[in-house]
Parts: sequence; structure tokens; C-alpha cells
Amino acid sequence: SFAMFGKTLSEKHTVISYDIKGHGNNTEKNDYDYSIEYLVKEALKVLECVAIDFQNPIILLGHSLGGAIATFLVEKLFNDKNMINLA
Repeated sequence: SFAMFGKTLSEKHTVISYDIKGHGNNTEKNDYDYSIEYLVKEALKVLECVAIDFQNPIILLGHSLGGAIATFLVEKLFNDKNMINLA
């Protein structure tokens, strides 16, 4: 599973993971916006909170929807004129 992969990575790297709203252990059903645009904004908030403490490059990984979010997030960061410097 992806959790086991994260555990293996954590032996040599800092690993930060979170559950996407409505997925994983976060299965509460509600009226949240589950659009890819919203989920990318949520992922960016996570990065903004944790990247401040890191001097090394950040590697984004995701499986299935998480992979799509990571792909869109990279596109947003490198195409946005107001790009946030996470390094």
C-alpha cells in the first residue's frame, strides 16, 4: 500500500502525508467542494505550512487522485506568475 511505501521512504527522508477530504480516514460525507481545483488549493495550503521548515527540494508523490493533485499542483506552481518559493 502507499502507507508502506511512505514508511520505507521515511527511513531516509522526511515524509508528510495527509488525507484528502472525503478519502482515506477522512470519509465524512458533506457538501465540500471536491473539484480538482479545490483539492489542489488544499494541497498548496499543506505545502505552505510545512515547506517553511525544509531546506531540501520537495518531492511530491501521489497515487490515483493524489497523483493528479500533485501533477496539477506542480503545473500551478511553475505557471503561476505569483509562484510561491517552497525551497
